[in-house]
Amino acid sequence: MPWLWTFYDFPELQMPNTNNELEALNSALKANLNLHKGISKERRKIIIQDFLKAHSPCR
Repeated sequence: MPWLWTFYDFPELQMPNTNNELEALNSALKANLNLHKGISKERRKIIIQDFLKAHSPCR
């Protein structure tokens, strides 16, 4: 609970007050992984890492 209003207490961090962006990222990743159902776990990890690197705000 102490983290619930962090976005409100620190406006200079420009944190969103909803998790919509995170949910959109998760559904895009899930859709991307579902396109490649027959891949190995190792290749799946690589796809996830590359996807997260591509969508990182610290590019």
